[in-house]
Amino acid sequence: MFSFDERDIDLDLRSYIAILRRHKAQVIACTLLALAAAGLVTFLQSNRYEATADLLVESRSTSDIFSTSQGGRVDADRELDNQVEFLKSSTVFNAVTTTIGEEPEIVVTTSNDGDVISVTASAGEPERAAEIANIYASTYLELRKDRLVSDYAQTSAAVQSQISAIDGQLATLDEQHTDELDEIDSALAAERRRDNTDTSELDALEQQRSELLRRQSEQRAPLTSQRAVYTQGLTTLQLNTDLASGGIAQIISEAEEPEGPASPRPVRNLILGALSGLLLGLGAAFALEQLDDAVVSPEDLTRATDQLPILATIPQSGRTHFWNRSRREAVERTPAVTEAFRSFRTSLQFAALDRPLRVVQVTSALPGEGKSVTTANLGRLLAEAGKRICIIDTDLRRSSIHNYLGVTATAGYPEYLLGHKPLNEIFVRVDPNHQLYLLPAGATPPDPAQLLSTRAMAELIHKLSGMFDLVLVDSPPVRPVSDPLIVSKLVDGVVLVARSGVSKREDVHASISALQHVDAPLLGTVLNGYSTPDEYKRSSYYIDDTHADLDLRELIGPRSVAAIGDRPIELRDSTTSGPAVEPQA
Repeated sequence: MFSFDERDIDLDLRSYIAILRRHKAQVIACTLLALAAAGLVTFLQSNRYEATADLLVESRSTSDIFSTSQGGRVDADRELDNQVEFLKSSTVFNAVTTTIGEEPEIVVTTSNDGDVISVTASAGEPERAAEIANIYASTYLELRKDRLVSDYAQTSAAVQSQISAIDGQLATLDEQHTDELDEIDSALAAERRRDNTDTSELDALEQQRSELLRRQSEQRAPLTSQRAVYTQGLTTLQLNTDLASGGIAQIISEAEEPEGPASPRPVRNLILGALSGLLLGLGAAFALEQLDDAVVSPEDLTRATDQLPILATIPQSGRTHFWNRSRREAVERTPAVTEAFRSFRTSLQFAALDRPLRVVQVTSALPGEGKSVTTANLGRLLAEAGKRICIIDTDLRRSSIHNYLGVTATAGYPEYLLGHKPLNEIFVRVDPNHQLYLLPAGATPPDPAQLLSTRAMAELIHKLSGMFDLVLVDSPPVRPVSDPLIVSKLVDGVVLVARSGVSKREDVHASISALQHVDAPLLGTVLNGYSTPDEYKRSSYYIDDTHADLDLRELIGPRSVAAIGDRPIELRDSTTSGPAVEPQA
């Protein structure tokens, strides 16, 4: 079942183009506004120049001296990132600010490969930008050299302190073992002076001495190894300190004066502004489409009516109808509109193949959607084809079709139903050149719905269906009143008119549901006021006012003139005065 707040997400390219056409004003407005804003910002911006100095930095730190890790490239990348952060730090920034007397505008970047750091300075003058970039690079080198020398000196002092501590431990260990060795050596000398054939005591002392020496060697080994590492590190630190004093980084490319400003860039800004505005406009267009509940395209109308056929799509026209109200004669109409109504007529002809169409009701969901205009124009086109057409106005509350037909109605058929006047005094012949008649509503009765539901009303419509080739019933809109639902029980077919951009999907769907609920014989819908540039582009090629009309009699069939008593009913011609006009069979 259709839900009015659903959107068909599977839109094809044609649907997207239709959405953009409907909201092209918003898209163009957003694009132009963004373009104007980009142009204004570009105009108000002052010229800025950029100059870049490149630095080759050797990754070296005190932690690398004592590291046994094999991740050299990882450590180098980390060190390069550290140097970039150092370049961005307040230490370098404040030093440069003090040197140049203003806060520099600096951007620091690294190359994709290699240890190269680029320092880009921005300024209002080209020579000033180059000067600031070079000063910033040289200041960094000086500060980094000072920091490295200081770091190496502090580390060297710490390593020397560790070596001294190890030397102390070795001296203490040697002193302890020396005392023990002296005691053993004294005992060995005394034992050898004895003339004793038993050598077991001498062997024990010799073994004790060897064990002491082994233990001494084991205790010295880790300290000696640790001292060797620190000694090697200290040697490396001293070498790096000497290197750092001479500089371990260099400027490989000094900043030069730029030839032109880096900003603003008018072409780029305008292109980006236009693209941003276009994207914003497209987003706004689709957002409005999602929020808009209006029936705009034939696809919208088909979805809103649960796939009811569209009998005709009437294009937007500068004229609301084909009739000159003051002269009551046909005026010039556009070929596109004429062809659309001929298409409507043909659709009704084919609908008559499946069911007899003597009486067709034309209604809409709400007022102002073009049902009366559509009824008047269709009636006129059928009459021009040589058919006897009657339009009956069942909009007893707000009758308007007589205005579109350009006639004056002094009486209405409710007077006939009440027995106050004969029918031939109520009929109005609209056009003296064609068989088009109007049965007007006249004054509003006290209870229109009750009047329309009477047996007399049903008999009247049945009588009219025998008098004319086709009876068109202009009824009130469905949603405000129940009158059209009552009338739908008296007709052979019902057509619902919707106006593009005005009718709401919810209203259209509710109207169709109401008509289906009373088993109204729905034929289809008509989309009125649909604006499309190409749909009727070539329609005038096919229009021939002399020979294009099809013969309705082949599909609808001839109608006999109903008789009241022994006389045919007389229809009064509104264009003449005098005797009544008798329609020709």
